[in-house]
Amino acid sequence: MNATLFTQSEDCQLSLKSIRLCGDGSEVCCLLEVVSYPFAASVAFIFDCSSLSEFVAALESLYTKLVGEAKLEKQYEETYLSLRGNGRGQIVVSGVLSMLTEHSQRLEFEFVTDQTSLPPFIADLQAVWMASHP
Repeated sequence: MNATLFTQSEDCQLSLKSIRLCGDGSEVCCLLEVVSYPFAASVAFIFDCSSLSEFVAALESLYTKLVGEAKLEKQYEETYLSLRGNGRGQIVVSGVLSMLTEHSQRLEFEFVTDQTSLPPFIADLQAVWMASHP
């Protein structure tokens, strides 16, 4: 399953692709694709399954109140994805992608979209949650 944040620009994109439970079912694995002009990344992203429902609830609150933050991360890891409202309808999408290997890599990104991008993204994530918890 996929969850895509549709923005008004091809220069700013975010997708979680091939979302699935992994390991003992306590984690969610996916491919996180980000375009934040002039950079782009496609990395494996693993986060705690329990944080998915919290992330969706925070996104719903962000959509209705236009303030607050929804953050998706794995406990004790540097990599995260954050959507934050500024109270005027703009949503700041930011995060850190980190790969700790022999030659470590790190990308910090940030771009802005608006609240109209949230409902389809929320619906995609709710479908993922429902599929993983029948």
